[in-house]
Amino acid sequence: MAILLLLCAASNLFAGAIRYTITPLEDLGSGYSEPGTLNKYGQVVGYSFTTTPGVYHAFLYTPGVGIQDLGTLGGTLSQALDVNDSGHVVGVAALPGDTGYHAFLYTPSTGIQDIGATYPGTYSKAFGINNFDQTVGDLGGGGFFYSPSTGMQLAQRGRRINDSGQVAGEDYPGFGTGAGINSRGDVVGIGGAGNAFACLAGGSCALIPGTVHAWAISEDREIIGQAVDSGGTPYAFLRSTDGTMSNLTDLVLANPGWWLYDARDINSAGQIVGLGFDPEGNRRGFLLNPVPEPRTLGLFGLLAVFALRKRHTTHTR
Repeated sequence: MAILLLLCAASNLFAGAIRYTITPLEDLGSGYSEPGTLNKYGQVVGYSFTTTPGVYHAFLYTPGVGIQDLGTLGGTLSQALDVNDSGHVVGVAALPGDTGYHAFLYTPSTGIQDIGATYPGTYSKAFGINNFDQTVGDLGGGGFFYSPSTGMQLAQRGRRINDSGQVAGEDYPGFGTGAGINSRGDVVGIGGAGNAFACLAGGSCALIPGTVHAWAISEDREIIGQAVDSGGTPYAFLRSTDGTMSNLTDLVLANPGWWLYDARDINSAGQIVGLGFDPEGNRRGFLLNPVPEPRTLGLFGLLAVFALRKRHTTHTR
C-alpha cells in the first residue's frame, strides 16, 4: 500500500507535458529544405533547393546517414511527399525538358520510377503511400490509385492511405478535405469552415477551434498542424489525446531561438517534422525528437529506489 501511495504521489509530482529536442533538417546545399512526412524509423522526405538557383529536388533523409538527392524524371524539379517504413518514397517530378510532371515511386533498389507513364500526357502527383506500396494522388482533374500489381488506375483524389487501404482525401461535407489518416482510420484535415477538423473512426467529425489545418494524427490520436494565436500569428500545434492544445515552440528544451509555425507529420515514436524560423531568422525545416517525460523519469527513479530497498531488506533478514 505504501508503494502504491508513493507512486501515485510521484505521478502527480512529476506530471508534465512531453518535451523535445530540435534538429535542423539537412539540405542539398541551398540552406533550405522543406519536409513532407516521416516514417516510424525517422526517415524524412520533402524537397530542398539545390545550389542551382530556382532548382529543387526531392530528398530522403536517414538518421545517421544523412540527406540523399532522389533526382528527377529527366527534368529540373522534383518533390517528395510521403515515405513508408521500407524507405519507399512517392511524389512528383519533372519530365525531360520540363514538358510535364508525373507521379513517381522511389525505392532503394530501383531508384526513381515514373508511375504516371500510363497516362503520358496527363499531370499526376503522388501524395501518399502505405507499406504495401499502394499509392494515391492526383491525376489530371481527378485522382488515382496505384499498386505494383495493378499499375495506375482512375480513382477519387487521395492524400494519404493506410495499410488497410483506407484513404484520406475525399471531401467531408461541412468540414473540408482529409489530409492525414492513421491505422485506426481516424482522419484529420483542412477545414473549409476556417478550422481544421478530425473524424475519429466509428464516430463523428468535429472542428478543432483556433486551427488552420491538421496534417497528421498519430496512432495515439495526437494531432499536429498549424494554428493561430489571438494576435493572428501562426504556430505549430500539438493536440494531445486529452484535447490539450500546445504550441510546439514552447515544448522545445533549451530552445536557442526557434519559432515553429507549422507541424507536418508525427510518427509512432512521437517524432515531429515541420517548418519554422531558426535563431538567425531563416525559414527552414526541423525534426523534433521527444525526450522522456519527467513523470516517467520520476516513476522509474522510485521503482529503482524500492527495488534497492527491497533487496537490502531481504539481505538483512
